[in-house]
Formats: sequence, C-alpha cells, structure tokens
Amino acid sequence: MKELDKVKFTVPYFRKIFDYKQMCKELTSFPTDLLGQFLWSSALKNSEDKDLEPIMKRLYTDKTIKFAYLLETKVIDGTLLPFFSDNFKLIHSLKMNIQRAHLIYSKYNKTYYFLNMFLFWDDKNKEPLDQVDVFDVAKIFKNKKKLTTKEFFQIIVENDKKKYSEKEFKTLIKDKVYVDEKGRNLFDLYINKK
Repeated sequence: MKELDKVKFTVPYFRKIFDYKQMCKELTSFPTDLLGQFLWSSALKNSEDKDLEPIMKRLYTDKTIKFAYLLETKVIDGTLLPFFSDNFKLIHSLKMNIQRAHLIYSKYNKTYYFLNMFLFWDDKNKEPLDQVDVFDVAKIFKNKKKLTTKEFFQIIVENDKKKYSEKEFKTLIKDKVYVDEKGRNLFDLYINKK
C-alpha cells in the first residue's frame, strides 16, 4: 500500500502528521498556494510521490468534501496553521472587501508571515466568494515586539504600493478595497491616524 493511500482526511490525523517545520520552509520557498503547501507538509511529507494531484483528488471526493471545505474556510480566515499546530499563532486578521490579510507568528523560528490573499468576486451578487483567487506570502520578517494592528496595516499598504503603480493603487482606494466587514474604510482611518 502506498503512503498516500494511508492518509485519513480527519482533523486528528492531520494534526498528528502535520510538520510545522516543513511548513515554515514551504512558506519561504513556494508561497503560492497555502492549501497545497499544507498538504505538502503533512500528507506528502513521507511519500515518495510528491505530486499533489492524487491527494487533491482524494480530498475532493464525496466522502471527504466536508474536510476539504473545512480546510478552505480555515485558509481564508487565516486559522489553518494555528488550528493544526500550536507552533503557529494568528496575530492579526484583516478582512477587507476581497482582500484577506493575516499575520501569523511561528514560535519555532520566531518569524512573522504576512499571508495575503484576494478572493474571487461575484459580479451578480456584488460580494466576494469564499474562494481564493490569488495567494502569496507578501512578507516574512522577524520582530522583537508584537505588531499593532496599525503597524500591520502599514505593512499591507506598503506592500500594495510596491506591487501596484500609483494609478492602480489609487484605484484600489477608490474601489474601497480597504473597507472591512464592518464598513470602516481602514485606509481613511490610517491616513487620519485613527
């Protein structure tokens, strides 16, 4: 029996096999798909078959679809890593329009990971879908003191300013990308030092 065939899609099983040290390496090496990196650092870590496709097929069967949705939800709300390992701690989570920005801390390597994602937009219902369109680890850094929400938001803004042209950045502000789920415009609050 292949190692991959032994994988059980349950929370206790994944908590047991999740390799948080490998995950820290994955976050610095291939920061493009958090769910894929999570599976790589757990289900695939002892397997000679390093192809994600077979494990993803098994994850999305009728029998395991609830577990798959649990993982997807935890990716979007920033709790995936802390849920499966107490090495990781969610420090800040900002849910703005289609953007989700999470600051995760790893006790193992005393490192902060800024996980940044944009969700697909539903034009018909004028709301974000619970599906990640773009994911990246926008910044990795060490810091002696815990960042405030304002300091974290400043990192988000600086990241977006680097990523986009001045015109595109102004469009982000105009399109209210920085409006949180309570309707507050975080960019306006930040500019006005609130």
